Amino acid sequence: MYVAGLCGEGQGPPAACIQTAVNAGPLLMTGTGRQTTQLLSLGGLGTEKKQNVQESESPTRSNPTSTDRKLTEHRKRSAGEFSHEGQPMNPTKCFTNAFVNLVCSVVFGERFDYSDKRFTKLISIVDEIFRTMSSTWGQIYSIFPPMRYIPGPHHKAAAVSEELLVLMAEIVKSCQETLDPEKPRHFVDCFLIRIEKEKNDPRTQFTMESLLYALHSVFMGASDTVSTTLRHALLIFLKYPEVENKIREEIDRVIGRDRLPEMDDRLNMPYTQAVMHEVQRFSDIAPLDLPHLVTKDVQFRGYFIPKGTDIYPLLCTVHRDPTQFATPYKFNPNHFLDENGQFKKNDAWMPFSAGKRICPGEYMARMEFFITLTTILQNFTLSSEKEFTEDEVAPKLTGFLNSPIQYELCFIPR
Repeated sequence: MYVAGLCGEGQGPPAACIQTAVNAGPLLMTGTGRQTTQLLSLGGLGTEKKQNVQESESPTRSNPTSTDRKLTEHRKRSAGEFSHEGQPMNPTKCFTNAFVNLVCSVVFGERFDYSDKRFTKLISIVDEIFRTMSSTWGQIYSIFPPMRYIPGPHHKAAAVSEELLVLMAEIVKSCQETLDPEKPRHFVDCFLIRIEKEKNDPRTQFTMESLLYALHSVFMGASDTVSTTLRHALLIFLKYPEVENKIREEIDRVIGRDRLPEMDDRLNMPYTQAVMHEVQRFSDIAPLDLPHLVTKDVQFRGYFIPKGTDIYPLLCTVHRDPTQFATPYKFNPNHFLDENGQFKKNDAWMPFSAGKRICPGEYMARMEFFITLTTILQNFTLSSEKEFTEDEVAPKLTGFLNSPIQYELCFIPR
């Protein structure tokens, strides 16, 4: 169930990761509506203009956002990293490194070398937090807050999160030293300018503390989700090569081989859009969503939910609803195609949640997914020595996320 207008950020997995944030409010401050969210939303980086992400709305080639430009730069550098000379490889580390580095380029304006000590430390910290919170102890801690008073390995997540905050503070300090208020370069610059602008407002939500917690949330939210979704997609393509081939045909027809994909290309690629939506529905990587806190007493469908209750919106019940999807437990792009083969929306599709607390990184995640997927299939054909079964392709719940199995594949240059 989702009580959109009455829910704030809950005290589940995110709050459990940062013990010191318990009294600091939401980890990624969103204010009372969309306005504050838009400043923090990576899709509209560098502006404070409201922008609701819809299928028909995206920056065009003539008016790209800062995030679009960063992604284009990042794509040119990282496309070759997927090749691995055509040899079998597990894509997990490659994708994680690539997407974390993209987030770094957007929020810090800097793309790190993979051997950079700060980058390797960042990857190590994020990985350690995920592993700790996905353990049995971590999961119990996340849904039973009194566990904070009980000794155990689950407390390691808070200590490691402190390391991440310290690392973020170091990088933010270097951004402050070169900040030009007239020429903001990235997310941190925009936030720092807003901090200075509202420094005398006692009600401001823009503080150094909230900036660090926002960065923590961005990296925890973006480092694994797109990588996991893309690994789901490639595994599905290995099982159903006809899907891969149809996307490639659409890429060759709409984009060609002589230029890089752009976000507005998707409007002319109904099958690719349908497949992407179906991958996100089928993989359902966050079946429990994030917890939301009811901010006032509410009656909902005959049930009384008191103020202060943590609500876990079960997105899996929507994505597996047979009244909304003809074959809810099977991968089927036709769920998002009409009788004419054109893309059709479905209100039951909500991998980014819904309401005022919808994921603020939705635009960036969708952009990363589309651009990376089309760039890979534009340049490579996928292959694997192993034949996968439907059961192996189905998502597997690991901690709070649905993850694909570990597998290897080859990227064969076209």
